[in-house]
Amino acid sequence: MRQEESAVSLTIQRFQYPDELKEKYLPNFNYKRAAGIYSGKTTFRSASAPRYRRFETAAEAVQFAVEELSGATQRGCVLEMDELRLNHTQIVELYESAAFPLARRER
Repeated sequence: MRQEESAVSLTIQRFQYPDELKEKYLPNFNYKRAAGIYSGKTTFRSASAPRYRRFETAAEAVQFAVEELSGATQRGCVLEMDELRLNHTQIVELYESAAFPLARRER
């Protein structure tokens, strides 16, 4: 039981403090792996709005999160890929990275 608790604690810390892992995930991030986006909660979100969306590549998920989600939904979104979960700030870092493989929308 103790070992399970410590494993859960480490998992929570990893996801709670992902900025400490920035050097690990950002340079070696695999944009070709499948990923999903959980959209953020807003008080104005309609019942028909999708809460989770799966993408064939993480690059498409990152692009969708930055270019397609509205501001309030964007700030609360999470990208999930395997065991890694990234918040919106980290998603934007991936989008702005020189390694981002897709064409960015003109602002």
